[in-house]
Order: sequence, then C-alpha cells, then structure tokens
Amino acid sequence: MIRLADIAKLLYRFYAKPRTDCILKEILASMSKCKPVHILQVGANDGVLYDPIQKTLLHRSNVSATRIEPISEYFEELQANCAQFASRVELFNVCIAEEDGFIEMFIPEPAQAKHTDGKGHGSLNPEAAGRSRHGLEVRQVTCKSFRSLMNAMRHARADVYVSDCEGYDIQLLKQLPIRELGIKVIYIELVDQCMSHEHIASALKDAIDVVSSHGFNRIIWDGNDFLSWQAPRQSRSQLPMVEGFTG
Repeated sequence: MIRLADIAKLLYRFYAKPRTDCILKEILASMSKCKPVHILQVGANDGVLYDPIQKTLLHRSNVSATRIEPISEYFEELQANCAQFASRVELFNVCIAEEDGFIEMFIPEPAQAKHTDGKGHGSLNPEAAGRSRHGLEVRQVTCKSFRSLMNAMRHARADVYVSDCEGYDIQLLKQLPIRELGIKVIYIELVDQCMSHEHIASALKDAIDVVSSHGFNRIIWDGNDFLSWQAPRQSRSQLPMVEGFTG
C-alpha cells in the first residue's frame, strides 16, 4: 500500500525542492562573467546524459573543463560530444582511486541498466551498476589518484568540482585535495538508488563535514544531488546553512 506520506515526499522532491543543477548553472554563469572558470568533472559518462555542465561549456567560451571517464566506449562518445569546444576541454580515460594502478569496475548491459534510456553507468559497486549482478561485465580499468591527475592536468587548479560516480562520490570527496586545487564550488551525486535511509543520512553528514571543514557555508541538497560553495556569512553562526530536502 502506498502511504500518503510517501506521495507527499515524492511531490515535494519533484516540485518544491531546490534544483541543484539549475543553481549550479546560475553559479557558473555568475563566476564566468568575472573571470575564466575551470571545472574538474569525475564520471563524465558521454558528456550529455544527465550532465550538469555540458550546456555551460557549449554557451560560455571562458569556461573550460578537465573531464574524467573510465569506461572506454563512453569515453569515445565523450570525445565526440566535446568536439565543438575541444580546445577548452581536457579528457582522461581513467578512474580516480586512492592509488595509481588498475581497479575493477562493473559495467551493465543495456537490459540491466537502471536508467530508462537503456544506458547505464559503470560503478565500482555492483549494486549501483545494475539491477542485479546478472549481466554485469567486470572490467579492469586504469586508475589514478587525484595527486597524479593534478600532475597530468594542463590546469593545475580548478574552480568547480563535479562528480557522478554511482555511489562512490563520498569516498572521492574525502580524497579530493580541495585547498590544493583551489575548489570553490562542489557538486556531487550524493544518493544512489540502492542506498538505504541510514546510508543516505551517513553520506549527507559526511559530505557536510567535509565541505564545512574547508569553510564552505552554503549547502543545498535536493534529495539526490549535493551542492556547496562558500558565500559571505549573513549571521554570526559558525554553522553551515543547509537547505533542501532533508526528510
């Protein structure tokens, strides 16, 4: 039986929640009016599917990006979809991990993909990659640490960090060298479909702890994606302001 509370929550999430992707676009537009902006994106997929920065790259010539995608066939699509602004984009066909080397990723077949368009996302977590373990391809992919990536990047720093890594985003956020990169805005997929309420609460707390420890004081969570940046404080409170869906 569907409870009224569940329906209310669903309606709130889709109609009343702050849209983090829209707010990110506004932030990028505002930042790029003042100076060039560089984005570090981990888990770019094909650069179009559910992508929060593609339109910004298309329409703002002073925005550049380092885009990371470990799955070779998605990476080829990413290259093609970045052709219009290739001079402003640097692409890496690697996975980000704690150490350089190789790591196992799980790739879903189209029938196993969780997304309605039939195209899935690879993941380090098999539960996040497909509807079941059946039909998942296990593949060894090259991985680099953030430190190694920084040494290889044309841009030594980045203003904005974006990630969509199917349940692995919190682990990456904890590894991210925020100060060394000069990150001012963080946008990550916080919640994966396979996460329990307890895991969601833990992930949200961890994300808030990481960003607030670096002085980020504005946090918006829309029930799925997490956006944070540092803004002038409007009060004497030392606690970060958290807005959005927290049910």
